[in-house]
Amino acid sequence: MIFNSLKIHTYPRVPNHKKVTPWIYYVTTYAFENITPGIIGWWASGDDSDAYKNGAGRMPFVNAGWLISSYGFDDVYANESGQRFADATGKVAAGIVLEDITYIDWMTQQLKVIGIWGTNDASIVKNGHLENPTSNIAKYLTDKDFALEVNYEGTINLHEQLKLIPSVAYIHLDLDESTWGILNIEDAWRIALVTEYTY
Repeated sequence: MIFNSLKIHTYPRVPNHKKVTPWIYYVTTYAFENITPGIIGWWASGDDSDAYKNGAGRMPFVNAGWLISSYGFDDVYANESGQRFADATGKVAAGIVLEDITYIDWMTQQLKVIGIWGTNDASIVKNGHLENPTSNIAKYLTDKDFALEVNYEGTINLHEQLKLIPSVAYIHLDLDESTWGILNIEDAWRIALVTEYTY
């Protein structure tokens, strides 16, 4: 079984904005008997150095939901206070995914590793044009920043109606010190165990 999809979305020009703000998202997977490996990636335009004058270069959106990962973005079982990366705008990313790992009959596993770079001009932050910069750390990545996210999730079938879902997620954030004035950001971890009962 082969699955391929290519989606290109371009939003119309907004009055007083100098350019169109597109994004591209791509995922491809190939299913084997016990595992489905794949690659994922996207590119979304970011703010130029004069975006505070001529309008944002990031794509406008109504719903920022982005179900690409379970820690940095929105693909979660429970409501978290806020996703670490918020949305896909102003970022470019590439990663690998291993899905449907079924070497054990009663357990299915998934692993995702995603590298994320910013597409926003660093001068927006450096020159003080980003509102509330401390609350936008990781959500607003510049072209000098990098982040790595690793997601592991398993599904253990205890019963026809009962499942245990252990998960481990990790984020490493490498911000440019000269841009943000921040040094030694700690890595983020999340370890969770979800019980799912259907009736």
